[in-house]
Amino acid sequence: MFKSTCFPMMFVAALVVLLGVVDSNVCLGATGARVRVTQIKASNDGGDSVDPALGSLGRRLKRKYRYRNFKLRASGTRSVGQGQSIPYKLVNGMVLKVKLVSVEKDTLKLSISFVKGSKVVNSFTAGVRNGATFLTSMPWDRDLLILAIRVALPVGPRP
Repeated sequence: MFKSTCFPMMFVAALVVLLGVVDSNVCLGATGARVRVTQIKASNDGGDSVDPALGSLGRRLKRKYRYRNFKLRASGTRSVGQGQSIPYKLVNGMVLKVKLVSVEKDTLKLSISFVKGSKVVNSFTAGVRNGATFLTSMPWDRDLLILAIRVALPVGPRP
């Protein structure tokens, strides 16, 4: 079968390969970012109300959009490496795909796609400053689905 000296070396080599793969997906380094997607339902049903969970984002939404009610529907944060794409399931049944195209100084270039089934419904590219939140929206029945997308580089020194 295996010689006793060969097996430990194969085990170490396999471990190095495995740790290398895990490390590249977990560690963000200078070529990765954290992406937070907050899904908000905007409607004109009922009286004026802003979900308290939205905090200061709620005030920004009231200024930008002509709707009376803003309710937090979902939120999630994920890590993405440069050149990688991460999917977010949206509450309207679509999938949002966020790809980190490049990082230059404090600007992150993102490719954003909205997918329904296997069809890309809409896509665009955005340059976003580190730590900034940008808003995009789409119709959702009689209402509006607003996505607040925040991107941030890892904290600490970057090479």
